[in-house]
Amino acid sequence: MPFLLSVVHIIPLPLIVDVIKHSMAQVLQYQQEEKEKEVVLQGITRKDIEEIFSRAFAEYNVKGNIIFHFDVSYLMNWHLSDFEYIKKLTWLTRFDAGLMKEWHRLCERWFNDQTVLDYRNQPIEPIGILRKADRVPNEGMEQIAADIIGKGTHVFQWDCVGKGVGSVYPADNILIDEVDRINIPVESIGGSVNRDGSTVYWVANYPKAMQDADCTEGGIVSTLSQGTDRMMNHTVFDGYIIPHRQGIDVVSRTTVLYQCAAG
Repeated sequence: MPFLLSVVHIIPLPLIVDVIKHSMAQVLQYQQEEKEKEVVLQGITRKDIEEIFSRAFAEYNVKGNIIFHFDVSYLMNWHLSDFEYIKKLTWLTRFDAGLMKEWHRLCERWFNDQTVLDYRNQPIEPIGILRKADRVPNEGMEQIAADIIGKGTHVFQWDCVGKGVGSVYPADNILIDEVDRINIPVESIGGSVNRDGSTVYWVANYPKAMQDADCTEGGIVSTLSQGTDRMMNHTVFDGYIIPHRQGIDVVSRTTVLYQCAAG
């Protein structure tokens, strides 16, 4: 399974994922109950993440020290008129990790059908949005290990989107049916790669000229070519789709990678 252990103690990662998903649902339900008491945006905060993983470790009675890597991905699309604001907002996340965390909170609000206001104090929301929690592929884990000992050679700044249907496996190194990929710092219309502490964020906005596709999957990779890249994230959204039509809407992906430890 794709996680690292500092002692010989193996936990089935799918079981941990199930607990984390359940815990996330509980946190979000609590936030919904408390939202009228708060004046700040509600979403996944650092405290929430710590609580989610603490619950997961407690339920499975983890002994000793354990480190594993886990990601959450969002796939959405935007009307062109709304995207002008989104483009500027996501571009600014290149320079401010705090704003990147705020963008993540906005994604959570949209996913939970909560109101978000733009600079005109008008509601703004994507046409559709999907969210999926998943594991980090083996290639990504190997790269993290290489970085730790100073032998890392890949920079994961490419995002790819596809229309494949199937399952995600630890050995994945390509999408099932890729439609397009972009170099986020160079080609993304807005968007960024940034981090806050040990948490890494990717935001990728695709051009409106991307070919028609019923988008169902996405990934984070290291190069332009499937033949030479390494994969840090692969997410398939379990049969749900974000329909893109060329020149009509913009597809956007956000991925958040958590590096978690307990002991």
